[in-house]
Amino acid sequence: MMYKRAFLLAFFLFVCGYHSNAQTDINGSFENIDAKTSRPKGWTYGFNKTQESTYPTKLDSLIKKKGKYSVSIEKKEDGEGYSVIESVISENYKGGTIDLVGYMKTEDVAKGFAGIWLRLDGEGGRTLKLENMQQQAITGTNEWKQYFIKLPYEGDVRSIHFGGLLAGEGKAWFDDLEIYIDGKKIETLKPRALAAAERDNEFNKSSKIQSFIPNQQQIKNIAVAGQFWGFLKYHHPSIAKGDYNWDGELFRFLPSVIAAKNNAELSTALEKYLDKLPPIAACKSCSKTSRVSTSKPNYGDLLRGKVLSPSISKKLSDILKNASIKENYYVAMNDGVGNPKFQNERDYEDMKYPDAGYRILSLYRYWNMINYFFPYKYQVDEDWNKVLYDFVPQFLSAENDLGYNLAALKLIAKISDTHANLWNKHGILDQYKGMNTAPFKATFIEEKLIITGFYLDTLGIKNKLKIGDEILTINGKKVGDLVQEFLPVTAASNYETQLRDLPKAFLLRTSKPTMALGFKNEKETFDLEVPMVNIRLTYKNIDYTKPKGYHLLNDKLGYVYPAKYKNTDLNDIKKLLKIQMG
Repeated sequence: MMYKRAFLLAFFLFVCGYHSNAQTDINGSFENIDAKTSRPKGWTYGFNKTQESTYPTKLDSLIKKKGKYSVSIEKKEDGEGYSVIESVISENYKGGTIDLVGYMKTEDVAKGFAGIWLRLDGEGGRTLKLENMQQQAITGTNEWKQYFIKLPYEGDVRSIHFGGLLAGEGKAWFDDLEIYIDGKKIETLKPRALAAAERDNEFNKSSKIQSFIPNQQQIKNIAVAGQFWGFLKYHHPSIAKGDYNWDGELFRFLPSVIAAKNNAELSTALEKYLDKLPPIAACKSCSKTSRVSTSKPNYGDLLRGKVLSPSISKKLSDILKNASIKENYYVAMNDGVGNPKFQNERDYEDMKYPDAGYRILSLYRYWNMINYFFPYKYQVDEDWNKVLYDFVPQFLSAENDLGYNLAALKLIAKISDTHANLWNKHGILDQYKGMNTAPFKATFIEEKLIITGFYLDTLGIKNKLKIGDEILTINGKKVGDLVQEFLPVTAASNYETQLRDLPKAFLLRTSKPTMALGFKNEKETFDLEVPMVNIRLTYKNIDYTKPKGYHLLNDKLGYVYPAKYKNTDLNDIKKLLKIQMG
């Protein structure tokens, strides 16, 4: 129960704890009292009414560490497993570490724990760091003691949440909570001034662009606008300074782009917006090609005069020649490594199914990141500008969250990089694939899907199947046909790696308790309804990965596993495999 309670605690801290009580005085000693509520200013109690009634809080003037008051939380009735007191600092600061220091006293705490807690949230309330003293497990009765929490103050921290908590039974008092950034009290620090890009929140919830089926001209319009948007993002000094929320600006000029009936109208729409940006002065010290990327970008249709008018193409060329950018609000290079770090990108993670404008934004972001910063872009099988054109209708035609995820995964797979993939908190792809898989491991060997080990002998599966059996069909479909179906959404560096990942990623995944498979062995072909297991079991050890680096499959066949082979195993290998060394 304690672990379940702790999980719920972390869950509620994440989904329910986003408030906006901006304050400089954190009132950590609870001395500043609201005359109307008779409670400390800047503090909230519990995340819902049930928590408030289950764990009532009290401003205590008798039991305190310093000053006039402390605040207590006490379990009084059934209903919830925990509750908190919480304060929020919504300003931004510069720093490397953050410390929460506070006093706590406990009485008869059991079936849970008491502690102080600290959480750092990013854009949209996304949790970046959380520490709630669960591991310290403070229980029982304890006199006043000072406790400490330290976290790295890194990433795009938008708000600091802190307070005290009680999970389980008993009572806890809290007093004299203080926050330090890099060793300095937060009250003494000046909040970081927000960039203009951070203050522009007009389109946070919607792009105001409805779904539509694009014609050929609109596909071209949107593709060229994507090149235009990315070019300015990484070349225009005002955008690089953070003077514009570049996502929001897209939604300001995109409607006129979509409405353009020909190339001339497209040029007019883009040039009209470009002229609204601050002009760039001539830069004598700039190189002819301002280096804003780690690869050679392809400027597509922007500069060659085949789609856009000579007027706007010249203006873009002038920006390219004269852009003097030392730092970019949206991207930086990691020290000592030199790879890009994309920063200040709003994640909009609550958009399970983004509207049409945000789907276009998603395509633009990824396409331009690859265009400007992927060192192997010119090894991609297709021209990267053509990829942009091809995916405009695919992103726009995604009718639901699954369609959007599959379109994004298909785009990611285009760069043929095993490290690039798609994960999200909504679990859309896991729902599509299913969280069950076969109780055995299957590997492609000479393009045949072969059983190579067992995770679990469920319902006597080892008596029905053997290592070396080939899988011919899955739910009535040939394995080869399924491979071709799922290759486009299998992100990997080459075909062999795609085959390695396909069984666990797609082929042998289901939400059903069984899967109809067709097999072939040395004697026969046969069908079997195979019981499935939870995919988490596949992280357990299986037959062919036993500690020894060699294994005998049968009286005719054995193997040596190089990843585990040791020279000291040689004599045993010779005996087991009956190798005659001459």
